[in-house]
Amino acid sequence: LIGKFGDFACFPGPAKIALMDMIYNLGATRFRADRWPNLFGSVTRRNWREAADQCRRGGVNDKRNNRARGLFLDAADAEVNAISPPMDGSSLGQVGQ
Repeated sequence: LIGKFGDFACFPGPAKIALMDMIYNLGATRFRADRWPNLFGSVTRRNWREAADQCRRGGVNDKRNNRARGLFLDAADAEVNAISPPMDGSSLGQVGQ
């Protein structure tokens, strides 16, 4: 997966798990950008909600497909809820706050 997505190490944990499940299930030779262009594009843009819509595999039971979808949605939530600097320019470390 690192060879397919150079910034894989920086992906949220749930996205990593979903991608690992996909490559394990499909195999590295079938899990390629030319066969999954919409998914790979979504992942490259870190658009996890879009990836959730693109990860459905044929020949895989609904439970497994739904789990991968849920993991990508969890990844989207994880990035939205990540700690970020305050927007008002204040510092989190200031005394008296």
